[in-house]
Amino acid sequence: MYKIREAIQSDCAGIGKVYCDSWKSAYQTLLPQRYLNSLTAENCSPNKVSANDIVLAEQEMVLGICHFSEARNGDEKEWGEIVAIYLLPEIWGSGQGSELLRYSLAKLKKKGLKNICLWVLKDNIRARKFYEKNGFWISGNEREIEIAKCRVSEVEYTYYG
Repeated sequence: MYKIREAIQSDCAGIGKVYCDSWKSAYQTLLPQRYLNSLTAENCSPNKVSANDIVLAEQEMVLGICHFSEARNGDEKEWGEIVAIYLLPEIWGSGQGSELLRYSLAKLKKKGLKNICLWVLKDNIRARKFYEKNGFWISGNEREIEIAKCRVSEVEYTYYG
């Protein structure tokens, strides 16, 4: 049985595996394959975790990670942001990602941040459908970022809790 909880320091290697495996699967047509091939669990592992890191775990095995914070744009003091949410590809579509997201939204709400934003690659249709299914709306804001020396477009989604 899986459990959703705050990450602990010993989760770092498992978090790295989740990041690595999910990026390799989710972004295989969106980012350069050479870059994706260079990803390993070790180079994707964080050095430390915080109270803003929530994991989905089955016993000691990390299956998913959500990292959130106050909105990083600095303009909206009452806004929170889902910075990253990833699951191992083998559990995509199981409903566990939605549970992890709901848990994280509740943590943000407890901090007084009930309006939430997030950014997603514009061409990541699977992720966009996931956010829409979970109550997020496209805001109309877009931006370009660079990942692996590749310019990609992101769109912003918002959630009003």
